[in-house]
Parts: sequence; structure tokens; C-alpha cells
Amino acid sequence: MASLKYRPELDGLRAVAIVPVILFHMNFSWIPGGFLGVDVFFVISGFLITSIIVKDFEQGTFSLPRFWSRRVRRILPALLTMILITSLVSAVFCFRPDTTNYGLQGSAAALSLANVALWVQVKDYWSATAQMTPFLHTWSLSVEEQYYLIYPLILIPLLQRGKRRTVLVLGLLWIISFLLSVLVPRLLIFGRHQESMISATFYLLPTRAWELATGCILAVLTGNQKPVMGRIVSELLACLGLAIVVASFILVGEESNFAGSVAMPVLGSALVIAMANNTHSFVGTLLSCRPLVLTGTLSYSLYLWHWPVIVLGRILGLDENLPIDQLFTVVLMLFMALASYQYVETPVRYQIKESAALRVCLTLLIATLAVSAYLNFRSTGYVDNMFKVEYKGRGYDVKPETTSNPKLTLNSFETGGILKLYGTSTPEIIVLGDSHAAMWSSLIDQFAKQQGVSVSFYAAGGTNPFLTLPLTRSTRMTNRFTPDQLLIYDQKRLEFLENWRPKAVVLVARWERYTVAQAKDLIEACGRVGSKVLLIEQPPMLFFGDRKTAQYLAYLHLWPKENQRQSIRALNWKDYDRGRAVVRDLCQRYPFCRLIPIADLFEAPGHQVWVLNGNKLLYLDDDHLSQAGAEEAGDRIRTALQSAMTEE
Repeated sequence: MASLKYRPELDGLRAVAIVPVILFHMNFSWIPGGFLGVDVFFVISGFLITSIIVKDFEQGTFSLPRFWSRRVRRILPALLTMILITSLVSAVFCFRPDTTNYGLQGSAAALSLANVALWVQVKDYWSATAQMTPFLHTWSLSVEEQYYLIYPLILIPLLQRGKRRTVLVLGLLWIISFLLSVLVPRLLIFGRHQESMISATFYLLPTRAWELATGCILAVLTGNQKPVMGRIVSELLACLGLAIVVASFILVGEESNFAGSVAMPVLGSALVIAMANNTHSFVGTLLSCRPLVLTGTLSYSLYLWHWPVIVLGRILGLDENLPIDQLFTVVLMLFMALASYQYVETPVRYQIKESAALRVCLTLLIATLAVSAYLNFRSTGYVDNMFKVEYKGRGYDVKPETTSNPKLTLNSFETGGILKLYGTSTPEIIVLGDSHAAMWSSLIDQFAKQQGVSVSFYAAGGTNPFLTLPLTRSTRMTNRFTPDQLLIYDQKRLEFLENWRPKAVVLVARWERYTVAQAKDLIEACGRVGSKVLLIEQPPMLFFGDRKTAQYLAYLHLWPKENQRQSIRALNWKDYDRGRAVVRDLCQRYPFCRLIPIADLFEAPGHQVWVLNGNKLLYLDDDHLSQAGAEEAGDRIRTALQSAMTEE
């Protein structure tokens, strides 16, 4: 196979891509778009692989087996080593129920299917579960590996028909892929599978192919030659491209439009690759400086190791907000990356024969799959019967539930919610919100029964409780309702609110996910009917993600102690404080809103959260209180309800 002329500025561009990825994953808030560094890698990969194939094709030396063999030697040894070591560490130190998923995800990553496995298992890349998944980053590697497998089979027949036709077909594939990435998240036909399809857009090759194709088309058009434009124009375009890439890391956030946000680093990278290919180029010279080139050379190993080090560090107790822990994390990921590059990546790629390299890959693959299988099939539970835990929130959720008759669905969301008539003819209290509202509902139900007033529970777990007026068929976050059901849910909540005119509306949500603007229309609708709106704070979140608290405390060997309160680490006080600020802003903006503060009841010294009171477990999982936990705030909630019921 022919080798391309080395372009050090591309290694520099790799450095510009990998550093923001690492900083973003370490939760530095000033670089909210750091995750877009992966998209820069996609463009570089598309460009380099196409350049290699085109040059070999033109010289008559292209061999498909040799192409795939080189890709295997380049990618698999370091990848499999990372999976193997991470799996072994997980087997010894990690929460056993998690390691079942680690086994499946590790084996999928080894077989170039990590993106599919993560789409099915983890779904939302930004979720708390995803942030505790050490193989999450391998989704992008699987996208590239799938591309390496399929792309030559498409490109070679096209090249045989000429470059013009090649560019036209690649351009058509670019358009199709880009349109898929834009349109799939917006299509309503998926109904309750909407969230899954949005995740598919993020993880899967068809909606990422346009990023790789950008580099592919550039390689066919330019032939890796110097820019034909004048020096001033090419300099300006290269500077513009680098500025766009850097700006995307700082200006774009995870909530941004997917295709729109990704377009910035893709366009910028393409401009840099095309216009900085000149020994006298300012951008080329800048990116070719030794520190950037060395970082870019290590970029693959850094990418492989940065995320497992961060995640396993979190699991094993490192505090990512403490500078000393951050420094330890950086030093460890650099050490692992250097060791991987020096002792795995370089020898297998350059220093041993092809047959020996393939045997190494096969040995590592077998070992990796064996450890993954062990993680997947070993016993996972912990003995947790020493904890006393009770939760009644599920009985107050109005999400559609299928009965034993598959054609019959219980639709309390259409008929006034879950009604408890204790005396008054219509509800004087309505509870609105998501699963956090259901969490408090049993306590509110007890109060209503004692007071002899009727109450309606209109809480739906897994569903954004807020709405936008005038109502339309909505695509907002939910994994419970179809778009048609969601519209009915919104219509009926407003209709019953208007008809009943309750004295008190209790509105509860996982506030860190929402803004004042999102809550505005629903709160104003409550105010127009004369209701007092009681906003209950969100309890602090525990650090361990979507796991059962009893099982996790057993894993930590944190046992109940009679008449003693015990605490564990909180997840992220910055996000939580942002949610608290939303509640306070709403109460300041609307005089009919009342705040019920509960956070201080659970906050322990040192960014810790009270989780045990004797043998009573206060949390069901990382963000939901148990019945005992809810009762910790019972007096405050009952007092607030009593005041709202009697206040004129």
C-alpha cells in the first residue's frame, strides 16, 4: 500500500479535537461543546482513509484484505487492551449489577458494535447512567470501524467509473445522511419511540456518515494537494476554519440542535484540511508546533483511556470538583495513554510482522470476550434486607398502563387523573408533575384524607410536565405517551384545572432539567384559575446514577447503625443548584407561587447527602426519595398545604 506524505498539521488538528473532548468529559463548564471534538475526528478519518484508497487505486496497488489488515492493526490492539483492563478492574471493584452491562458493552465494542449496544442499553448519551458507563466513548470507534468495513466496497467501484461520478454519488450519500440526521428527531411517526430514534441519530452510522463523507469528498476533490486558491484567500479560509472549530467547543451546548451544532466543527475541519496544506501557511505552522503534534500522535490512546479513567475514578470515589483529584485523573490517563502507545499501539502496528500482529489481535479478542462473558453471566445481587425501604409513588402515576387484556388501556390521564374523593365534590388539591410529583403523592394523599378534601394526582413519570400554549401536538421529552396521548394529557389537565379551580396546585419536577421559560405557561394557567401553586424543591441527587440505593449501599458496605444518620456523596451540586434557582425565580416572578424548601433536610456536610436514618433508607434510587425520605419533609408540606387551603 502507498503511504501518504505526512501532514503534521493534521496531528495538530487531532490535538485540537482531543483536548476539548477530555475537558468536556471532566465537566469543565467553560467548554460545553467539547464533545464535538469527535466530529473533527470523523472528518479527518474520512479524508485520510479516502486519500489512501485513492492513491493506492491510482497506482494499481489497492488490496482490500491488506486495507482491512492495516485498519485492524491500527485500531484493535489498543482498543482490546483498554477493554480487557477496564473489564478486569470493573470485575474487582465495580457495582456488580452494572458490570452485566459492562460485559455486553465491552464485547460489543470489541466486535465493532458498541454504538448499537449503547443505543439499545443506555440510549441518552447525556443521562446519569451514561456518565457511569466506562465504554460509552467506544460508540464513535464503532462508527468508524463500520465505515472502514463498508466504505471501500462502495468507493472502489465508484473510482472505476471516474472521479466525477465518485463525487456525485458521495455527495448524494452526504445529502441523504445529513437529511436523516436533521429529520429523524423531528418525525412524529415514531410516537412513544421518539426518544429512541433521537438516540439512534446520535449513535448510528447512517446519521453520522455525512461527517465522514465530508472528508471523503474533500480527499477525492483535492487529492491531498496544496490549495489552488491564492495564498491570502487560503490563509483566511484556514483561519476561519480553525476559528469555527474552536468556537463550536465554546458556544455550542448539549441542548443545541444536533445537526446544526455538528455542522460547525465539520465545516471548520474541512476548511483547515483543505487550506492549511502548505508549509508557509500560518494555520499549518501553528498546528505543526511540536506540543500539538505530540498530543495529536497520542490522540487515539488518549481517547481510548480518558473516559474509563474518569468513570472508574468517579465510581471509586474521586471528586471531579477537587483540583487534586482532577490532577490525579489527568496524570493517570496520560500514563495509560503513553503506556498503550509505547507498548501496544506502536509495536503491533510497526514493529512485528503482519501475521504476528493478527495473532496478537486474535488473542486479545478471545481474552476480552471471555472476561466480558464472565461479567455478563456471574451473580450480580447483594444482600440488602437489612435496609427498611418503602415506596408508594408508582400508585400515583397516570401514565398509560396496559392491563392483562392487550387491547385495553387504563387512561386515567384522560379522566381527571387518579382521583381520591374524601369529602368535597371536586378536588381542592391537584398534584402536577413528573415522577418527582408521584414521589410526594402518598404524603399529600394522607393529608387530604385527614382534612376531608378531595385530591387529583396528575403526575406522569418520564415525562416533561410542562406545556406550551396554545397547545399543539408535542414532541417534548416522554417515554410514556404517544404524541396524540400527550396532547390529550395536556388538554385534560388544563380542562380539569379550569373546571375544578382548586385551592392548591402542588407542582413538582426534576427542576434541574427545566427552565423558568419552560414552566411559565403551566404556572400561569394555574394562576388564572385562582390556585395557590406550591413548588417543592428537588432533593439532592446521589452520585451513583440510576441504581437502587439499597443495593449500592450494600456494595459500599455502608450498613445501618441504630439511631444514626449516614451520608454519601452528592452527584453534582452545580446542576442541582441550577434547579433550585429555577424554583426560586418562579416564586419571585409569580406572587401566587409558594416555595416548599426541603433541600436542607438532606444536605450533609462536605457535599454529602443523608441517605440512612437508622435502618430507614431515605432514597429509593439516585434521585427519588423513599416513603421514609418523603416523610422527612412531611411537616413542611402539610404546613404549606394547610396555609394554601385556608389563605384567601
